[in-house]
Amino acid sequence: MTDSFFATRRDGATLWRVYRDLGDPSRYVERFIVASWADYLHQRARATLADQEVEARVREYLAEGEVVTTQHYIAVR
Repeated sequence: MTDSFFATRRDGATLWRVYRDLGDPSRYVERFIVASWADYLHQRARATLADQEVEARVREYLAEGEVVTTQHYIAVR
């Protein structure tokens, strides 16, 4: 997860955390914050091969049949 931290921070995240779900100890949630939606889109578009390899290694920890879900939230000002 350290590799994921550095890739996310390198691409402009101002906060990065990994949480374990207390109701389901096998579930982890990664959370990061970027300044804007445009920054997020830019971050996703510039993923390097090394970033993709890190993501693939993290996905190896998924239980059989599990899938990654992504949710997006935008701050209310």
